[in-house]
Amino acid sequence: MDMPLMRALKDVLYQPHLRKALILGIMSLQLIVGIYPILYLSTDILETHFSNEMAQYASFAFIIANFLASIIGTFWVDRFGRRPMMIGAGILNTFCLILYLIFDRLAAGLNSNYRYGCVGSLIGFGITYG
Repeated sequence: MDMPLMRALKDVLYQPHLRKALILGIMSLQLIVGIYPILYLSTDILETHFSNEMAQYASFAFIIANFLASIIGTFWVDRFGRRPMMIGAGILNTFCLILYLIFDRLAAGLNSNYRYGCVGSLIGFGITYG
């Protein structure tokens, strides 16, 4: 099938079933790809508000929460189904990232105790990803 790129792109955008598949694919990639920078950089990210040692402990808690949620998720997927779990996890993932941004800015400007909200939202992100 030899189709010019612009025509193929136009078909994807104008045909409802192809457009829905594109949106679902983008949403799936957001869920899959979003965890890797946070996994690798969680200690560095948390060092803006905590000491190196505390940031490592919080990062470890994030990884343990993600691991435990992954185990629980393997059992729940048969009960609740993949689609509802993916949609729910996507919404909660985005919510946890937004909460992290809010707590980060509040900890930097208002009160340093909001930094614990950063840890909680990061752990929440790990749970909803798992």
